Amino acid sequence: MDDMSQDVEVPDVVDYLWRWFFDLSRGRSSGMNGPSPLSALEIDAWLRLTGNIVSRSDFEAIMDMDAVYRNQFSIEQAAIAEREKG
Repeated sequence: MDDMSQDVEVPDVVDYLWRWFFDLSRGRSSGMNGPSPLSALEIDAWLRLTGNIVSRSDFEAIMDMDAVYRNQFSIEQAAIAEREKG
């Protein structure tokens, strides 16, 4: 997740979600198809280690952010592959 910028501007009211998502993503594994989805078990372990308390809506938002991130990654990888074809 090294390419994900922490410099993205987000509203103050959801800044904590962005920081949590970035923190979770640092430990993300990747495979042949790009970044692996965050699992509930990984999030649970992160919660126990950090002491953060996540509401159901926060959890759903993090999962949605993860889906958008992985989708955007796939789009960018496809564009790179297309450019490399020449």
